[in-house]
Amino acid sequence: MRRLFRALAAIVLAFLAPAAAADSHLSSDPVVAAARESVEQGRFDAALEILRALDPAGADRVDILFLTGLAAIGAAERRADEDARRALFDEAIDALRAILVDRPELVRVRLELARVFFLKGEDDLAREHFERILSAGVDPGVASNIERFLAAIRERRRWVVYLGGALAPDSNLGSVSEQEIVHIDTPFGRLPFRRDDPEAESGVGAVVWGGGEYQYPLTSALRLRAGADAARHEYAGGDFDRFAGAVHIGPRWLIDARTEASLLALADRQWLGTTPYLDSIGARLEVNRRLARWLFAQAGASWRDRDYRALDYVDGPALSLSAGATIFPSSTVRLSVEAGWNRERARAEPWRNT
Repeated sequence: MRRLFRALAAIVLAFLAPAAAADSHLSSDPVVAAARESVEQGRFDAALEILRALDPAGADRVDILFLTGLAAIGAAERRADEDARRALFDEAIDALRAILVDRPELVRVRLELARVFFLKGEDDLAREHFERILSAGVDPGVASNIERFLAAIRERRRWVVYLGGALAPDSNLGSVSEQEIVHIDTPFGRLPFRRDDPEAESGVGAVVWGGGEYQYPLTSALRLRAGADAARHEYAGGDFDRFAGAVHIGPRWLIDARTEASLLALADRQWLGTTPYLDSIGARLEVNRRLARWLFAQAGASWRDRDYRALDYVDGPALSLSAGATIFPSSTVRLSVEAGWNRERARAEPWRNT
């Protein structure tokens, strides 16, 4: 399978190269010209030996960096050793990114960067750059070949792993109600109770989160998704530390070249300190579609039945709806917008909200 994608990359590049000529001027320096000739003749290691000795800070900076990227990609594709391949791919990425920092409008450079991410297997980054190129209004033939790359990325996707962290300021650590008198349903009817500690506590903590998912291919258009997520909130004193863990499983349909949908079963548990306090099960529907070269849309809906272990009066279902769009006005600008609607229907009316 990997050889198939390498062959696809080489074939597509053969079509793309004449259609998307390099945007920069060609250097008149005979040393740079010799390196360019070596790249054109497929002598990539010889080209790299020349280019690595040059200073990429002068007037020929773009040409030197671009040739370095091309030579490193070509050399990597001929390496059998995986560590050597990755080192050369990283060298190509560094060179091409250095150009785009100053010249983000150079489509051919971004195209090569997308291609090296594809060959390295970093599909999320490859897809982002391919999508940016599509938004630039490239030639239909180039766009068609980029579509083939995007289809290959979508079909070979297997693992997704993520990890993150942030500071977590919170003005109400215990989610304390501001009401001094609350009404709670009891066997004797709804009765008023006065809260002993109505004041909220604030603080700044840290949160870390991570998770992963594997997609098992069932057919050419159907995958089975299975994954898990976790998040940890830490605050001074430990009284408001929280931990959440969740799992999901369900099918993902590749409906057509531009549309996919997933239907997932969900289960999660949350702990306050070391004590479990909330369990929930439910389902989520996700739909993604590319409406145009420059416009992507996504929508989702989830339903959960929540069980608060010690607080029966806040048990009940929660419904969430969301919709969003990602717009690429040009290859250098990306805009995202998302809207959501949530409704929680606890048993006790004072804890219901929308």
